[in-house]
Amino acid sequence: YLTGFGAAPSIDIWSPDHNQPIVQPARYTADVVGNQYGLYVQDQLRLGRVSLTLSGREDWFDSRQANNTYGTVTTQSQSAFTGRAALGYLFDSGIAPYVAYAESFTPVYGTGANGEAFQPERGRQYELGVKYQPPGMSALFTAAVFDLTRENLLTANPLAPGFSVQSGEARSRGIELEARGALTDALSVIASYTYLDTIYTKDNSGLEGKYLPAVPNHMGSVWAYYTVPGGLFEGLSLGAGVRYIGPSYSSDNSYTVPGVALVDATIRYDLGHAWPRAKGAELHVNASNL
Repeated sequence: YLTGFGAAPSIDIWSPDHNQPIVQPARYTADVVGNQYGLYVQDQLRLGRVSLTLSGREDWFDSRQANNTYGTVTTQSQSAFTGRAALGYLFDSGIAPYVAYAESFTPVYGTGANGEAFQPERGRQYELGVKYQPPGMSALFTAAVFDLTRENLLTANPLAPGFSVQSGEARSRGIELEARGALTDALSVIASYTYLDTIYTKDNSGLEGKYLPAVPNHMGSVWAYYTVPGGLFEGLSLGAGVRYIGPSYSSDNSYTVPGVALVDATIRYDLGHAWPRAKGAELHVNASNL
């Protein structure tokens, strides 16, 4: 990539002048190559009504960043272990409460002002929920509350403009609700709602306590899916739904972006109904924001 910083004249967003002279800043070029490998193991155990899921993952990450302008080379080589555990209990009524814990690891490319490579972003999540499958019904209802923390986020370096440091931390708390079921043998419906409270808990640039940008507090969707049960169009499925994305904040929380409701649709066809040798192959056409 090619990077440079410099001044530019002001511009009126309502009556922009795109022909203003701009002094080209000095730039430097950099080539970044990264690799990530992971090994994942999971086991699920059940004893009577109790179920336990345990999983572990080891990641290896390496990168090489060459600054072609200054002739410097920075390398990274890191590894990390992350785990997940979930414990649930199944009642005869179809109610299954559970508790879960999960960790995450995400490589962060680049270097700080001192030339040192950034550390990976780490996360941990606690979740408490309940699932309910009514006996004799093809339906599933779920509800969950969660607390998610992300560490090592990039934030502005107050001592070196244009560079970042990893002193940022963000916390997401929220509620997720979902209901899905088959109204008939051919028609199924899915509805979901999410409430998010996501703020910076640590930051060097004055964002501490503010909402993360472009992350809405409210999201919801309703989706219906119909599969033709027989006849000439057997194997054809049609789906449509509405997504609601609530208002979100700008990077400094000085203004909000209004919420929107979007319509999506899909068509799926099982080729095995027209050509038995193609059993298992499907054709999908998806449309977003109709």
